[in-house]
Amino acid sequence: MSPLCYGTELKFSWGIKMSTQKVIRFEMRIPITVEQDGDWFISACPSLDVYSQGDTHDKAVSNIIEALQLFISSCYERGTLDQALKECDFRPPSLAGFV
Repeated sequence: MSPLCYGTELKFSWGIKMSTQKVIRFEMRIPITVEQDGDWFISACPSLDVYSQGDTHDKAVSNIIEALQLFISSCYERGTLDQALKECDFRPPSLAGFV
């Protein structure tokens, strides 16, 4: 029996409160997949090499959002976000035409 697979583009945003009382806002739109494997749902964001799971589809999506937020936030706070994104071969969408 093949696993159920759901592919979607996930959009979410959050902020990081910095020590200077500034809030850095992040907004991402990134593809994820969710596959059912037995009683579990495995969520994946291959673009950033981040994975999670949950006992329901919704919980797996919620958990991958949390995992992505933690990954991006911790990289940003350590000053390694650009390096981490390059290592994942992540390329943001073109900004051509935006002013």
